[in-house]
Amino acid sequence: GVLRVQVAAFADLQNARALFAEVQRDFADGRILQIDLPEGRRYRVQIGRFLTEPEAQMAAGRLDRTFNLQSFVVRDDS
Repeated sequence: GVLRVQVAAFADLQNARALFAEVQRDFADGRILQIDLPEGRRYRVQIGRFLTEPEAQMAAGRLDRTFNLQSFVVRDDS
């Protein structure tokens, strides 16, 4: 699968949408993924479709510096 950078996860959809709108200015390819967990529903903000780990890590670093985040790389097997 491709690699994505998970920027954040929120319990509130509006918070996820607000951050997604911010990061989408710099990264056109992104999504909000709804996940149902035992502790409740979460909305994961993910960007990119990267083919290599270094490429994804560079994007994560840029996001972290620009938006003061702690993002991480995830593999999208879907």
